[in-house]
Amino acid sequence: MFSTNGVHQVRLSVQVQRPASDDLALYDRDTRVKKLQENARQRQQDILDWLDEHDLADQVSCFAPSTVFNLLFMDASPEVADRIKDAPGVVEVAIVEEVEVDLMHEKDEETRPMPYADRD
Repeated sequence: MFSTNGVHQVRLSVQVQRPASDDLALYDRDTRVKKLQENARQRQQDILDWLDEHDLADQVSCFAPSTVFNLLFMDASPEVADRIKDAPGVVEVAIVEEVEVDLMHEKDEETRPMPYADRD
């Protein structure tokens, strides 16, 4: 059973740390791309874990996978927007736009924000 409620959220761009240029220079282009993609996935997981630890996960409706190697996007509450800068690996946070979303919550089951790619 799901319930929905219109919630005011903001779309955020979250810039995360990336490996040092000197470290990346040691690799060929394909390997550098793979390392940057792996870093973005790991930083996203670190942020998801941080959201869980700080009881903020239920205030994030979507968390998109990286489209640029060190830039992630999420739809979240204004509180998350204020606090996400303290998450590990976060360099900068910017509000892209304000959005109204219908959040779906499954009763009696723990939910967690997942990347768009992992949602059905």
